[in-house]
Amino acid sequence: MFLALGVSEAIASANTVFVDNSTNPPSLSIEGNEENVGLGLIVTKWGSWTNITAKSDNKVPDITGLNFYSESQDNTLEVLGNTNVYLTGIAVDDGSAGNVEGISIAQGKNTPKINATFNNVSIYAESKDHERSRGKGIWIGGLHEISHDDEIVHEHPEVKIRGDLDITAKSLGWAFGINVGDELGDNNNHGGGHLTLSGAKNSIKVEQTGSPDGEGYLRASAGILISNKAKVDIVSGNTTISTRTNHSGQNATMQGGVILDNDATFTCSGNLTIDSTVTDSSASHTLHGISTDHYNSIVSPTDRGSVATLTGPTFIALHTNNRTRAYGLGAYGDSTIISKGHITVVLDDSQVTAGAWDPLARCTLVQLMV
Repeated sequence: MFLALGVSEAIASANTVFVDNSTNPPSLSIEGNEENVGLGLIVTKWGSWTNITAKSDNKVPDITGLNFYSESQDNTLEVLGNTNVYLTGIAVDDGSAGNVEGISIAQGKNTPKINATFNNVSIYAESKDHERSRGKGIWIGGLHEISHDDEIVHEHPEVKIRGDLDITAKSLGWAFGINVGDELGDNNNHGGGHLTLSGAKNSIKVEQTGSPDGEGYLRASAGILISNKAKVDIVSGNTTISTRTNHSGQNATMQGGVILDNDATFTCSGNLTIDSTVTDSSASHTLHGISTDHYNSIVSPTDRGSVATLTGPTFIALHTNNRTRAYGLGAYGDSTIISKGHITVVLDDSQVTAGAWDPLARCTLVQLMV
């Protein structure tokens, strides 16, 4: 057991982190209406805790529940009981995105490695801002450095969730249940990071309702996005991913259950269920159950390919319309999808009456491209 550091101070004048010493180790909680200079409600409270609770309900457009970035000290976090984060951001027409993130863990280059362990985790993160906003449950990766070798992924933060996981992420812009690494193309965060889920069950629900323009950048909305030398291992009994997305009109937005890119790794040894729906029928778009290197195979075809390994049974249901190119499994470039268990893919085209017919629309069980 290690000691908690710096627990008595208030995060901001309007936000005080309450330390409950009746539990051993102590517990942290906060109900806030603003962030600590944009950093988060609970910021770098390293140490051992029983429970952590962070809540902000319709107070500000941009909010992060738990923000842990590496410092020049022992960057170790342990939560033995329950971690509960509930965040809803408001819509403000101020020209900037209102991003809502449940838990953010970011590793710097020249600081000790982050080791974070959680037990049961419940996250609700909803952004109501229409200006290119994000709703994201968990974000793990590296901090960008101002140096010539910033593209090199150095230390990887190590995060383990040993109990049950429940995530709901909603946004008008882009929505992610879990994002380990960057947001494709080294955007907004650096690559790297390793997440292990080992509880009995994981539930990840994503809902994206707007129609944002990717502005020429690679974008995604997904249950799990793993990008740029990042890794996710699931050894839970049951994992359910449900996505409902509204992107359309440009191919630079990926939609689906699990998306890997740029030397990413994904393993799942238990039951995996993916249920993904696209709702917009105004223009063509693409939907994947699981995809590997859809982008990186084009922009950096000589890079090492991503690998997804499924050792348990996998069930994928894709709900499409006349404007959808849908693929149960899509492996591109030098990437690989390995299945050691039974795979079932169901393609539901009951929405075909929505929208005009797109000659490129199609439903494919497996897409392999080099």
